[in-house]
Amino acid sequence: MKQKISFCTIVYNEEKLIRNMLESIKDWCFEIIIVDNGSTDKTVEICKEYGATVIIDETKDDLAYLRNVGLKRATGDWVFSMDGDESVSVRDVKRILDLAKSNESDGFHFTSRLYTDIPDIMHILGRCKGEYEKEEKLAGTEYYIDLIWAVRLFRRVVNGNPVEYEGYIHEMIGGSIKKNKGIFYPCDVKIHHYKVLELESSPEDDIRQRFELEKKNSEIDSLKNHMGHWYRLGRDYALIDKNLQKSNECYEKATEFQPELAHYLYFLIGWNFYEMQDYNNAYLNLNKAIELNQYYFAPHFMKAQALKMMDHEKEMEKELAICKNLDAEHPVLKGANPEIINWGLS
Repeated sequence: MKQKISFCTIVYNEEKLIRNMLESIKDWCFEIIIVDNGSTDKTVEICKEYGATVIIDETKDDLAYLRNVGLKRATGDWVFSMDGDESVSVRDVKRILDLAKSNESDGFHFTSRLYTDIPDIMHILGRCKGEYEKEEKLAGTEYYIDLIWAVRLFRRVVNGNPVEYEGYIHEMIGGSIKKNKGIFYPCDVKIHHYKVLELESSPEDDIRQRFELEKKNSEIDSLKNHMGHWYRLGRDYALIDKNLQKSNECYEKATEFQPELAHYLYFLIGWNFYEMQDYNNAYLNLNKAIELNQYYFAPHFMKAQALKMMDHEKEMEKELAICKNLDAEHPVLKGANPEIINWGLS
């Protein structure tokens, strides 16, 4: 039996990329529901061109509330969601439609493909080589990063109960699915994310406000017991408060909830210690990351930097040799400064 899929999202000033998003879903989502948070550009006008139901709601500081406004208007069996700066490839549409026929799951994690020219060290850098020709052309970058991000396709009603988003920011649907005794799995469909290219600097007040909202997420049971919440707090304590010790405490907490990603977290702890010029503790935590995943490039490279600062030249050369075996073309091996795209693990 064919399942109806509603498309729901929230937007704000997305005129630059939203047409691309709408083009990618208009032929297979039977309804498009957009909650606009007070755009001042042509976002609403463009959405209406595609027959979208547009709801204007200027509520601030509660993204789950805004997403739930759209969910309550949806009538499909399933809901699909992307942001205004994302799209899905036509080659993956059949796969999505097949997933919506599933009797075994109530939702699916999609992989987010973030296009970038930043010499990111934390994640594995993929090379754009024509796998998704249209999307790569729009991105116009050399690299991408693939991350398991969030549940993008889910049943609107699970075991008789409507699901709803939770979280003032970095809102999630997975906790609600679990509360309704539903299940969800990862799948191999890619969501193509473009705004990472711009890395537009936000006003300091906006950045601080997002940090405060993430702190408020600690009040929500399903989020305070989620690795992503503690990761983002750790990230924000480092980037916004410059409190690297508090950042490390949050990263340590995050390892309790998703041990299979602990290698990323110990790398970040090691990075923080390196920034604090505590090279011994940097070395110890980078070693922890390597013990958990010996094929992970980042801790080997930063361990080499720590060894250099500790005047252990021979050991440094050994680590750099491992880096070359793992990814000889990585830009940091060619002199680029190592950077981190800090919305990974969300």
